[in-house]
Amino acid sequence: MKKLKPIGKALLIISAFFFTQQLYSQETPDLLAGLDNEEEVYPVTNEFKTTQVINLPSLMMTDIGEFDLKINHRFNPLNSGAYDAFGFDVANIRIGGEYGIAKGMVIGLGRSNVAKQTDAFLECKLFNQTTDNKIPFTAILYAGSAYTAQKYTFTQTESGREVDFKSRLAYTAQLVLGKKLSNSLSLQVSPTVLHYNTTKANTSDDKFDNTLMAVGIAARAKITTRTTFNAEWIPVIGNNGNYKNALSIGFDIETGGHVFQLHLTNSRGMSPYQYIGRNDQSWGDGGIHFGFNISRIFNIVNHEE
Repeated sequence: MKKLKPIGKALLIISAFFFTQQLYSQETPDLLAGLDNEEEVYPVTNEFKTTQVINLPSLMMTDIGEFDLKINHRFNPLNSGAYDAFGFDVANIRIGGEYGIAKGMVIGLGRSNVAKQTDAFLECKLFNQTTDNKIPFTAILYAGSAYTAQKYTFTQTESGREVDFKSRLAYTAQLVLGKKLSNSLSLQVSPTVLHYNTTKANTSDDKFDNTLMAVGIAARAKITTRTTFNAEWIPVIGNNGNYKNALSIGFDIETGGHVFQLHLTNSRGMSPYQYIGRNDQSWGDGGIHFGFNISRIFNIVNHEE
């Protein structure tokens, strides 16, 4: 067998190189295609701008180690007349906060000058919608209580009992179910049960069922990266006396660490015991309140450390 000259050896090596590259190039795409088709799965986030739609708790939750300072403000209704500057002379305020005590678990506390009410709650995320839709929606359990400290104009309930500490308590349980349909649209429903230990409010004529049910319906539509349009409606099921269903619309504006929520609503109160069960204003007769919520996040504990 004749020995190959240097040029022949070079041609043989080059031919072998391109032949092996051709074989490799035919096999590699199939291997890479298998890797490309394996999409990583994540929990869906940013369904809303903050943990409130307007009144209702949203699908968002304060993260572990974070404190969310809430300042809620409502002016009186537009039908207050010119003497009260159509409501702008009177301020209804709730100041509170929410803290993430564990992943998917939040506690909250607030105080409102409406009926001098203090409310507290616990939220627990049951499961979270995933990007592959194997978990198609998010579920959050909300449970809370409130104490109303205002002086009633009557001294006894219809059962003859004094309005004691126990009679001033109310409780709520709510299931928040929702889905982020796209980057621009999120929807949620909130089946709710409210219980009041007394059926009277300020006068002996204000009677309603001790236990009420409601179904809150809310939506968020993205306008720009930092602004959204929100709407919610909370029809009540049961004997709610002359009280009205809450209807609210508004805009969220995100500015760095703050979220400003500007809205119109027929609800003066800012806790579920007020905007669901004791809402006495109506859009039809001008009982519309202009208001705003401010949310500010503070990182208290770096849970990664």
